[in-house]
Amino acid sequence: MKNIVMLRNFSALLLLIIVSGQKFSEDMGKGFKVGWEFNGQDIIFEVSAQTLGWVGIGFSETKTMQKADLIIMGMKDGKPYAWDAYSDMTGMVRIDFHQDVKILDSAENGTTYMKIKRPLKSEDTTKDNEIFKGDNNFLWAFGDKDKTKEITTEDYHMTNRGYRILNTLGMKPETDVTSSVLKASMDEVHLGVTDEDFPYNIWLDTGKTVHLKWNFDEKNISLQFIAPTMGWIGIGFSQTTSMAGADLIIAGKLNNETYVLDCHSDKNGIPVVDKQQDVQVLEGWENGTHTMATVTRKRVTCDDDDKIIGEGTYRIIWAYGESDIDAMQPGWSYYHTGNRGAKSLKLINAVTHIDKKDVGEKEYKHFDIRPTNFKIPKRDTYYLCKLFKIPEERKVHHIIGFDIIITPGNEKKVHHFIIYLCEDMKDISRLGRDLECYAEMNPIWAGCSKVLAGWALGMSNVRFPVEAGYPIGGKIGPKYILLETHYDNSDLEPDIIDSSGVRFYYTENLRKYDAGLLIISQPIQGILVPPNTERFRINGYCSNKCFSQGFDETDFEETTVFSVTLHGHLASKSMELRHLRGKKELEPIASDDHYDSNYQETQYMDVKIRKGDSFIMQCDYDTIGRNNVTTGGLRTSNEMCLAFVFHYPALKLDFCDSYVPVMESRQAFIGLVWGLGESVTIQEGERIAQEARQNPVEVMDILAKWVLNKIEWTDEKRKFAEKYLTESKRRVICSYGQKLLLGYTQDIAIPKYEPFKKRDVCSLNGENSNNETSPKIESTKINPPVIFVVIAASVFIVTSIAAKLSF
Repeated sequence: MKNIVMLRNFSALLLLIIVSGQKFSEDMGKGFKVGWEFNGQDIIFEVSAQTLGWVGIGFSETKTMQKADLIIMGMKDGKPYAWDAYSDMTGMVRIDFHQDVKILDSAENGTTYMKIKRPLKSEDTTKDNEIFKGDNNFLWAFGDKDKTKEITTEDYHMTNRGYRILNTLGMKPETDVTSSVLKASMDEVHLGVTDEDFPYNIWLDTGKTVHLKWNFDEKNISLQFIAPTMGWIGIGFSQTTSMAGADLIIAGKLNNETYVLDCHSDKNGIPVVDKQQDVQVLEGWENGTHTMATVTRKRVTCDDDDKIIGEGTYRIIWAYGESDIDAMQPGWSYYHTGNRGAKSLKLINAVTHIDKKDVGEKEYKHFDIRPTNFKIPKRDTYYLCKLFKIPEERKVHHIIGFDIIITPGNEKKVHHFIIYLCEDMKDISRLGRDLECYAEMNPIWAGCSKVLAGWALGMSNVRFPVEAGYPIGGKIGPKYILLETHYDNSDLEPDIIDSSGVRFYYTENLRKYDAGLLIISQPIQGILVPPNTERFRINGYCSNKCFSQGFDETDFEETTVFSVTLHGHLASKSMELRHLRGKKELEPIASDDHYDSNYQETQYMDVKIRKGDSFIMQCDYDTIGRNNVTTGGLRTSNEMCLAFVFHYPALKLDFCDSYVPVMESRQAFIGLVWGLGESVTIQEGERIAQEARQNPVEVMDILAKWVLNKIEWTDEKRKFAEKYLTESKRRVICSYGQKLLLGYTQDIAIPKYEPFKKRDVCSLNGENSNNETSPKIESTKINPPVIFVVIAASVFIVTSIAAKLSF
């Protein structure tokens, strides 16, 4: 070992001798050039830029302005200056106490030229980063005006900046990313796409002018937001996209002092300053064009005027004004005009930015599944099925993530993708053809019963944890894959061409565990929601008997859930995947109290689930303004209730569902219809049966047309329907591949259990605020009709399991 160390030291010394005196240079673009040479233990830089203002270079630990070692240079009033500086974790620039930079030469003649020297490794180890003989994260920027030592508030560089890996030995690294390759690389210099203090970030507007970064722990949340104004800036948390009832934070800089106001808005949307101020300002600045504020607050403040910042979706509202708020009293005089907006966002369990370079290494391969110039039909809803062949690999590989590719302009037309693995492909003549799902091709009947992945509006690209990957390839792996695309063309626009799809990344370097995907749902055959109902609850149930089947022929009795995607449609109000162990409910695995069907972002977690556990997929709906019953179905106007549960190691279980078989059981049908005070004649029953056989995936629409939409819905009938769908016997769908593990006709009921009690941290006596009990609705009596319910038995033969699979 000693000889190896001596050899390395000798090699480094020899390399230094070789490169000493040799000059290197690179053109960074935008007229910015940098040259350098080694001089013993020092490095000499020559920098030129097309400006008469300041120029700057830096070396960063994070590839961003956070924790960067900087040198700010220029000529002011004919005299050169060069400051040894640094930036803190917020990206704010500060002057070093120890100045380790020496000016060697300077000139201005339409451009600014600076020649400086500094040690490769200075004595200032806290603020200066070591400049390596090799690859360095190099930053550059310049501005139109010269700096003074108050550099935090002067002349912002705008887009005159960049990042690249700079090899000081003149060797171009394989991972070199120039400033012209990715706009994200330019943006992250200022906005911190990769930031240890603020790992989450997003543009709040489509024009990319208002930006938010944040971080959180169990008790606190910190926010940093920036907007293009020299006046006030504001951000808020709301259950809707309006100001009314919102929790607001307003900040700015007045008379060189940063201010922050903890506010709320009244029913008219006018901001009111909270009596209890729970927001602390960490930092703020203005630079002539933008205002930035960094603030922190507790997630639970116990202030009635503040929202609790928990899991699930929030409507983040933002605004800014042209002037600062004087006397700390916001009102109509500081109106934001059109400078406002709203965006749905998950602040907790958020998805971190996925750097596209994370799958750019040589060890990863990729394949795309996407149609080629498919013309979207002029129909409100269309499901496209297209079969592809998976790249042939002799050895098993692991899929480690996927990106979504949407044809520009079609972002609102592509509603979802479901990707099926075809383990029992029966007919490859359909390979590569554009077919209508459930009419020309049913994924289940085609032998494609295993769901590999899903995507819906608002979801980000997906990466699996380093412990797991989804297996493909090898001798027995599936050879075909099916893409189901749901197009939502409610405006009936013609001539829309689409090539949207999915890009999968995979590797031969297998991870420790195989990943699996389990779907827990209330199938569409059991969903009906009365009209004009503010909240109507439906529960899907995954029984412990079915779930335990997934551990058969495995060597484990516990698996880890690492992500969950909840899915519903337009009437979905809130969703929760509840977790039962024995007769006791545990903390929910995933929940969203303010669900937004246009923002179906994945939630990430690390939750252990065990053999013998059971689950409830709980969905609440709001149909205020709808005059007809909302039913389960494939259209966006229909509803769904399901959770995509990614986990490792992989269970031998794909679907764990159950539903009240209203259209498949004489007893269930009569119980519902009679209980609602309605009847069906023999002739009507025969007609319902005929339509159900012809359109098995639309059985609930058929029931609504013939029965449910004729009902005069009262609160009493709404309560009965909710109770009936909760407490009645349920039909089980428990499957792995093409195999039904528990058959298809077993009937079960949701058992009674001790509900999970959420601790109220604001309660003085520590009592629990959640008084919810297990599913139970007070008994509701409705007198049966005079005419007895008669219906043909054939109406109940509806066996389309595939109907429940689609988003």
